[in-house]
Amino acid sequence: MTKQEFIKRVGEGYGDAYEDANLLYMALPNTDKDLFCALWALEKQTGFDIFGTLRKWVNEYEIEKISCAVFAECCRPFHECKLAHELESRIKDIAAAVIACGHSLTH
Repeated sequence: MTKQEFIKRVGEGYGDAYEDANLLYMALPNTDKDLFCALWALEKQTGFDIFGTLRKWVNEYEIEKISCAVFAECCRPFHECKLAHELESRIKDIAAAVIACGHSLTH
C-alpha cells in the first residue's frame, strides 16, 4: 500500500505513521487495505491494542534480521579466510600427488 493510499483511508492526521502501519500491513498477506486501515485507525482513535502482538512479532523479526546480517558480515572474512586455507591445502595435496605420479612415470 502506498503512503497516498494509506492517508486516503485513515486521514492526513495519521500520515506520519505510515512506515509503522505499512510494516504491519506487509506482515499480513492478502489483507484488505480498507479493513486494515479501518482497524489501524480504530486502534489509534480508541487506544485498543488491536495490533500489539503483531507489532511485537514484527519488531522481533526486524531485530533478528538485522542481527543475522551483522553476524554474517562479521563472520564473512573469517569464513572466506577458512575456505581459502582449505582450498590452498587441497591444491597443495593435489600438486604433491601429481608430482609423485610424475616421478613414478619417469623412474
